Amino acid sequence: SDPDNYADEMYLDELLGGHSLQTKHELSVSGGSEKVQYMVSMGYLHHDGLLENNYYNRYNARVNLRVNLAKNLDLNARISGMTSDRHEPSTPGSLDSGGFGGIITAAVRFPGLTPTYLQNGELGLGPKLQGTPVAWANECNSFYREDRDRFKGNLELSWKPIKGLTLRAIGGYNYTLGHIRNYRADMTLTGGQGTGPSSLSDQMTRTVYKTFQATADYNATFADKHNLGVLVGYTWEDEGQRTLSGARNNFPSDDVPYLDAGGADGQTNGGGGYDWAIQSLFGRLTYNYDQRYLFEATVRYDGSSRFPTDSKYGTFPSAAIGWRVSEESFWKENESLDWFSNLKVKASIGVLGNNNIGNYPYQSVYALSSNLNYVFGGVYTQGAAITTYVDPTLKWERTRTTDVGIETGFFQNHLTFNATYFYRKTTDVLYTPSASYSSIFGLNVSQVNTGAVENKGWEFDLGYTDQIGDFKYRISGNFSIIKNKVLTLGMGNVTQENGMVGNGSNLFIGYPMQMYYGYKTDGVFLSDAEVADWYDQSAIAPGAQAGDIRYVDITGDGKVTTADRTYLGSSIPKYTFGLNLGGEYKGFDFNVLIQGVADVKGQLSTWAGHAFYQEGNIQRWQMENCWNVQQDNRYPEYPRLEVMSNAGSNNTLNSDWWILNASYVKVRNVQVGYTLPQHLTKKFGASKLRFYVSLDNPLSFKSYRDGWDPEQSTGGSYYPILSTYTFGLTLNF
Repeated sequence: SDPDNYADEMYLDELLGGHSLQTKHELSVSGGSEKVQYMVSMGYLHHDGLLENNYYNRYNARVNLRVNLAKNLDLNARISGMTSDRHEPSTPGSLDSGGFGGIITAAVRFPGLTPTYLQNGELGLGPKLQGTPVAWANECNSFYREDRDRFKGNLELSWKPIKGLTLRAIGGYNYTLGHIRNYRADMTLTGGQGTGPSSLSDQMTRTVYKTFQATADYNATFADKHNLGVLVGYTWEDEGQRTLSGARNNFPSDDVPYLDAGGADGQTNGGGGYDWAIQSLFGRLTYNYDQRYLFEATVRYDGSSRFPTDSKYGTFPSAAIGWRVSEESFWKENESLDWFSNLKVKASIGVLGNNNIGNYPYQSVYALSSNLNYVFGGVYTQGAAITTYVDPTLKWERTRTTDVGIETGFFQNHLTFNATYFYRKTTDVLYTPSASYSSIFGLNVSQVNTGAVENKGWEFDLGYTDQIGDFKYRISGNFSIIKNKVLTLGMGNVTQENGMVGNGSNLFIGYPMQMYYGYKTDGVFLSDAEVADWYDQSAIAPGAQAGDIRYVDITGDGKVTTADRTYLGSSIPKYTFGLNLGGEYKGFDFNVLIQGVADVKGQLSTWAGHAFYQEGNIQRWQMENCWNVQQDNRYPEYPRLEVMSNAGSNNTLNSDWWILNASYVKVRNVQVGYTLPQHLTKKFGASKLRFYVSLDNPLSFKSYRDGWDPEQSTGGSYYPILSTYTFGLTLNF
């Protein structure tokens, strides 16, 4: 054996195959008098990551104060603060991908054929003469550090001048200061070879978010059965952010990773910021007669700085009605319906607004570029030009909503069942048109209001609670069905070669959003001779040979071209469901939470899905289940093995071959606890002592590729969802 030249390492297992510890402590104190009540809490969290030099610290504190200033006049103050620091390893200076993501991507990509450590103790050269991902994580002085300080303060003044009327004024101030440093060291490998110049990027970000809300809320009952509520209010939000950054290279020592210590050659600096604001007037009217006939109407008038002056404001009304049938006398007096405890029917309609489009996309911006420079008066002058078409009439995206449902209860509401049908139609969708329009205008195209999207489906929930002796138990579940469809793309309505209308990549009329688009397949060629007998696919996969994927001609013209691409599935789950089980027995308690999705697709690409991509790794399933000449297998799990460049190969075209069933069922949490009887806790001055064990993500059931999580459709860089085992206690005095 020659481990220095022929290693057998599993980089990913070495990096992520271990365990880590998390410690969390919280202390709270509350008390007060009739006039003043307070609550003070402090907490500390330390969480080790799976990698070396990977951990997170957080310190937090909170104060709640309620003061009765005068009769019917109260002041509430809520103040909280948090400071945290996150530490991660990073890659050496010369690599393209930095940080934790770069390490994991390389661990997925490269086979463990080169050793991390040589027998003489030096670091090996690694697959690309830059060391191995394990060395980067464990031995390199590179680091990524993110420090964050947050302060949140809210003051609320509440006054009740007359019976039924409450006036409130609430002000809020949130301050966040972030500091990110990414240092990439020049690591020394065997023979004194370095990995490239060291570098540091340093960025400070300050964000201030302010809010104010004023409301008047009136509630009254007339003639014992008429219940009326009126709410009017005003809200205002404002956020501003400023950033300052710098970068330098060639640091003389890893012990001084600060900008001043870096070389001046190639240094860069930058800065920026944004501001946005939104204000709203709103009102709500509620009425019910004898808790049987229910009515509610609301209206909002919202204004956003993200839209032009002429379309800055939008009006968004909604209304809801309900009928509690089980409160009618004909229902209550019918003894045959005693088992049917509750029946309520309800319906609502409304309009919602969306302004999440970034800041000021309607404003034209001049770009500076050397390509725009020109000679004026014999002098070479800096040029500027508008490079993006903007829509000066941009306005709110609007979603019209309709809901119809029932709420039921049986056997004194031990058993409950609710069902709701919902319909959402979004119009004036804020969307960036396809690249084909850029070629028409000669400019990039910014966001415009164009297109419409439909979402509809059902939501169900079922629950049962009961008690058998000292054992109390509860079971509840939910299930939803959603169908998503693009109705039109407006400017994006481009007819493709296959007749589908859309943007040519992932949005098409009549199909879901977030869809996969590509070719249908039918196994692989078993011999070179079969290629000539198959549809002519040379336009998309020239030079096909035995073991290559057979693409299907869906247009029926005898050849496979880009016109044969079609819908392959969506990453939006059609079915979502959950189950919660819980119970208590003589101080013991337990709770189980299960969640899952079905009829959903996922995809693994590049290093995660393709063997030897960019001279990369091969996974066990690819090696054991690929096509080879010794097998007569039309439908292997993987086509023939080949070394791929950045462009991939004939076999890596977007097709249903690479689309996977991403359905899953996961046990999200299991918790078991025991609370000591009070006659024991009183002996040491405590009111409650509970011990518990909690398991997060202990089990999952899926048909996805081994080692990959269907919730993380990826090309290779990801952090796994951790299984966490927590042992804790809650002590109250």
